[in-house]
Amino acid sequence: MKKILVLSTFICLQIFFIGCKATIGEFTAISTKKVDIGMKYVKTQTIETKQSMWFVLGFPLDKMTLMTVVSQCLEEGGGEYATDVTITSETLPLVLATQLTYSIKADVWKRASSSDILLKKQDIYELKIMDDGKKYMVATHNSENVIPIFQ
Repeated sequence: MKKILVLSTFICLQIFFIGCKATIGEFTAISTKKVDIGMKYVKTQTIETKQSMWFVLGFPLDKMTLMTVVSQCLEEGGGEYATDVTITSETLPLVLATQLTYSIKADVWKRASSSDILLKKQDIYELKIMDDGKKYMVATHNSENVIPIFQ
């Protein structure tokens, strides 16, 4: 009987302390900065970053928003906007406190410098509005290489 009580207590505690992970959203493009149509951009890198905050008895100990997480991603990637973005949230409930973590994975883009354009070290894309009214990143070296954004 004692073993059953210990086992059931252990199982209940495991259920209580299991966190929840959810996808906030998947975006074709996102930014907290001004992005100019007609400018040329290069991909800097794919960034994966996290930001967490604690709640004690339901009250936040810090201030965190999705905007701060996106801004952190852009700063770490050295860019102005991101494409192919996935944002998730994860909670870790404890007895009196809960940790909330936002994670973001995205391809970060920056404006192409004159050396990027002249040396052609990497693919250069131009942000354009097409005839259908939608915005796309179009490769300057191959106009069939298109990344849809802002749908």
